[in-house]
Amino acid sequence: MFDINALPKGDQPAIIYADQQLSWSEFHATYNSIRNTVEKQLKDKHRAIILLHDQQAEQTPHMAIYILLALSLNIPFVPLDRNLPQERRRYIVSMIACGLHVDCIDGTIKAFDRKPATPPPIPSETAYIIFTSGTTGKPKGVMIDRHSITEFCHWFNQDFPPLEAPVFSLSASYSFDLSLMSIFPFLAQGHSLWINSQSDRLASIELPMSIRGRNIHWVSTPSYIILQLLNRDFNGETMDELKVFNFCGEPLEQNLVATLQQRFPRARIFNSYGPTEATIAVSTVEITNIESQSHRERLPIGEHKPPLSIAGDASEGELIINSAQVMSGYIGNEPTQEAPVQRRYASGDVVTCAGDYLYLLDRIDAQIKYRGYRIDLAEINGLLCHHPHVQFAKTVAITRQGSVVRIVSFCVSDPAYNFSENRLKTRLSKYLPHYAVPSEIRRVDTLPMTQRHKLDTSALLQLSQEPAQ
Repeated sequence: MFDINALPKGDQPAIIYADQQLSWSEFHATYNSIRNTVEKQLKDKHRAIILLHDQQAEQTPHMAIYILLALSLNIPFVPLDRNLPQERRRYIVSMIACGLHVDCIDGTIKAFDRKPATPPPIPSETAYIIFTSGTTGKPKGVMIDRHSITEFCHWFNQDFPPLEAPVFSLSASYSFDLSLMSIFPFLAQGHSLWINSQSDRLASIELPMSIRGRNIHWVSTPSYIILQLLNRDFNGETMDELKVFNFCGEPLEQNLVATLQQRFPRARIFNSYGPTEATIAVSTVEITNIESQSHRERLPIGEHKPPLSIAGDASEGELIINSAQVMSGYIGNEPTQEAPVQRRYASGDVVTCAGDYLYLLDRIDAQIKYRGYRIDLAEINGLLCHHPHVQFAKTVAITRQGSVVRIVSFCVSDPAYNFSENRLKTRLSKYLPHYAVPSEIRRVDTLPMTQRHKLDTSALLQLSQEPAQ
């Protein structure tokens, strides 16, 4: 798949991060050192390597090396944010059951063996497992095969323009598979990876001198680029190196594209789509003309052709993916699919077809994308209802121009309970990553219902706009 011996050697930059860089010679030396250490502790019984990383990718610059090593050793890697709540981390470790725990920040390596009665199977072809939000209150481990990565790289090379001496940018957390859209092409082509995950510093992106004059393939969520556009110097005159903008993980809005086209008139803009269950992304559309490509004020996510289709061959409905990029299954949850040429995945996304394009409309479940992360609102509801004094809970996403800007939970609690929003948030933070904890938790006497005795979500959305009592 990816061969360390096929990668360059020398003083040219391999990984650029936080005013520092790792040359390709240093990349090889670090890889060999880490491999020697890992191989001494790796046993046949180990089922995976958990890669503990920092939320800010810049703090874990060697992550790509650890990923390459795991793939070379034919053992699945599991990215795990060290800032996750302890209970969530324990659950993930229990699902892996037996393996190596590698701290990619300080290099510490420890073996673990939880010895569950019946450890959930991990297929031998599994390359990595990424845990996402789940409806049961527990994260779901998506298992992706090695051949699916090969298919992804083939799709990437086929659908994006080739750049001479490309630099792939990385801003997403390693626990968010969007980071792999930068890492896999970097490992396959052997050019440069630029880590610029400065999400806590608004409009602070500056191009390192080592990549000046190179051609940058920018990968991020739309939200992240909005932060950079706050800086008027973020434009094609000062950063002509930005040749391709590749967005995924959130809806891409028309006004953002218009701003980018004005700021970077020579750059090409792509809107990519794909769930974690289908190896990062399976489709992309170059946005060249906002007016002609828009439908219902939305931009296309792909063409209406394989691997994308609509359930029942309708013009509007659930999006179905038939592709070799589809996962083998969820660890310990659903039956593992064998490894045929193509697998089927019902995405849960509702799309409509107009002309040759598909447009994303909604979800058939309670899943949302917030700040690039996938969050299942049902998981939040379930955790709130586990509280002994909360009778019912309903969580809604507040959107603006098609993007989620806030998450609000409404709780019906025991009348005698001294309701505390802060205590409930603290309770949730023990099980949920920080981005999934609601912005606001409100107590209500009852949940509004429609005349058909269904929950009135529109009434809750209206209530969320009103000041809390």
